[in-house]
Amino acid sequence: MSKTIHIVSFDYPYPPNYGGIIDVYYKLKTLRQAGVNIILHYFADKKQDSEVINTLCEQVYFYPKKPVINSGVFSDLPLRMVLRSNKSILNNLLKDDFPVFFEGLHSSFISTCPELHGRRMFLRCHNAEAEYAANMANTETNFVKRKTFEIEAKRTAKFEKKLHHFTGLFVLTEKDKAYFENTNENVKLLPIFHQDNGVEEPDNLGNYILFHGNLSVNENIQTAKWIVNEIAPQFWDFNFIIAGKDPDASFVRECDQQNVTCIANPSQQKMDDLIRDSQIILLKTAVPSGIKLKLVDSLAKGRHIISDENTVVSSGLEKLVHIANHNDEVIKEIRLHMHEAVDPTQIYERNVVFNQLLNNDKNANWLINEIFEK
Repeated sequence: MSKTIHIVSFDYPYPPNYGGIIDVYYKLKTLRQAGVNIILHYFADKKQDSEVINTLCEQVYFYPKKPVINSGVFSDLPLRMVLRSNKSILNNLLKDDFPVFFEGLHSSFISTCPELHGRRMFLRCHNAEAEYAANMANTETNFVKRKTFEIEAKRTAKFEKKLHHFTGLFVLTEKDKAYFENTNENVKLLPIFHQDNGVEEPDNLGNYILFHGNLSVNENIQTAKWIVNEIAPQFWDFNFIIAGKDPDASFVRECDQQNVTCIANPSQQKMDDLIRDSQIILLKTAVPSGIKLKLVDSLAKGRHIISDENTVVSSGLEKLVHIANHNDEVIKEIRLHMHEAVDPTQIYERNVVFNQLLNNDKNANWLINEIFEK
């Protein structure tokens, strides 16, 4: 008997070129390969179209996001949810009684409607959102943005206490599982879906130290500047590359004055090659949240990974990286590994994790059972 599900996404899931939307796309793709029929609903500023998505989905519905200036100012709900409120989605969901899978809290505005009471509805929690917004506020230097994050954190915390109407929640880490168990009795760990089918075994040594991430996001900007100003000057005999989306022109000029190359908006193929050819990948974040996709990609294709605890906390991947939280520790780890090949034992341990914890097919089959068989 065929199985059909509604997937409600906070954004159009193609191309899969940033954090949460990567999880959405590869989950959608793997579910379809497992025989599940998918009705996709997505919110975006404008309608998008891709043959890739059209091939994977039985139907695709688009809902325009509301303008910020007209939304959420006086609401008690998180702004990101209010921007994605649209009555048309309710009408489309009520055409049948298939299960509904909401991708992220901010896609779930419609879930509280009385007409959906008793419907099998599931929520993918990409983060402990209230905690994430509060942490972002603490790291934000812009006054307006900081206040916006503070308000969003309070509103989100209030809504996160009202998640009992979902049949179940699926979280990324054990830490998030403990966080959400206070609001729903059926919280399950569902690892992130990703593009990597396994672990590549690198040969020889790499050529540089790499940091990669969205360079328009404040926490990544801070890490990139930390590398340029505090780490790279310690290693004039070694090249650094910082690669990612939309770096500021002034930051690119700052890199040019150091032994750092900034690569703006690399294609996915270029990014994969940068990871493969690096000797060391540096990962650091001030905001612990979910599982970083760049960590998964780095483990699948890279050599040595030096990471702070915030990046790997409660991920199940802690033993696969070299932990360094402070400058002196990072410098020490770089000196230890910048001319050292990766031990085959490390590659074996990564393969074990990818075969067990980060196995898309295995996790999709488990998810299908949770949604349709219980």
